[in-house]
Amino acid sequence: MLDTVLLVLALTFAQDLLQQATAAHQRGDLAAARQGYQQYLATHPGSLEAQSNVGAVHAQLAEYPQAIAAYRKALTLQRGNPRVRLNLALAYLKRSELEPAIRQLFVVRAIEPANQQALLLLADSFLRLGAHREVIRLLENQPAEPAVTYLLGTALIRSGEVERGQVVIDTLLKQGESAETLLLIGSAQLTTGAYKDALATLERAVALNPRIAALQSQYGIALLSTGEAPRAMAAFRAALALDADDFDANVNLAGQLRLAKELGEARRYVDRASRIRPNSPAVRYQAGALALAEGQADAARSTLEAVVAASPNFLEAHVALATAYYRLNRKADGDRVRATIERLNAQAQKRELEPKP
Repeated sequence: MLDTVLLVLALTFAQDLLQQATAAHQRGDLAAARQGYQQYLATHPGSLEAQSNVGAVHAQLAEYPQAIAAYRKALTLQRGNPRVRLNLALAYLKRSELEPAIRQLFVVRAIEPANQQALLLLADSFLRLGAHREVIRLLENQPAEPAVTYLLGTALIRSGEVERGQVVIDTLLKQGESAETLLLIGSAQLTTGAYKDALATLERAVALNPRIAALQSQYGIALLSTGEAPRAMAAFRAALALDADDFDANVNLAGQLRLAKELGEARRYVDRASRIRPNSPAVRYQAGALALAEGQADAARSTLEAVVAASPNFLEAHVALATAYYRLNRKADGDRVRATIERLNAQAQKRELEPKP
């Protein structure tokens, strides 16, 4: 009889503890909620609700490694729970761990094919990775709601399909001019080399809404392309203040800092860009060029050889590689790359002289 009473009291205490933790969570007292959930889990480790909720508290406190661990533990209790997997993906995204986030989002979509949040997060993750064809594959047959249209248009333009992207832009223009629509137009103009037009378009977009990270980074690229490096750096910094993981802002700001001989700060942005897109030729070039600026000619050579092998028309990478060879007293290799540079320059000059459509 006494054992039964004690068991009932223990269960009641545990239930009260969970309710108190939940109440603290709901009123925003995250420290108390975290402590309550953890105390409850000490005696009830099989509670999916408590395990998932403690993950949510960690995420709200920006304790993303702990949130990830909690959500992964919750999935051992119920592998097919789409809410937990979606929250796990969001925690990965907060740490710029795009590939594990993508894996979780694919599972969510398999369980809930109509989950629009998972679809948009998946498309946005691929866009951040520069996997534009994957974005197009995901979205080209989706209903034309604004978020889908914007992501699809961005992917089309960045993949070079400007004409298809223009169709998407026209769809958005029917809804009225906005910063997002002007961003797409400016991006298309950058892709086709109309840098002055792009700058004017993106300036209008920034005036409408300066708090879009991708807009600030594209604006910075337009400023760079028209010779306004100091203003471009300011735009890249503005983009990173809004989204520290904006790839274009990281990689371009790193390049400008390297040219300004601010190598320590440049290294921080190169490293972050490398975490976002480790296989990007642009970031690998910046890493090689930075190693060269730091006096690490052989490390630069190794990196830059890989870049030009993957991107044989990457002129700046060839220039940096030739410099590395000469600094290593490998004159024959330097002369060979220099001949390639002369050929690429000649091809570029010929294209400049061709009549524009």
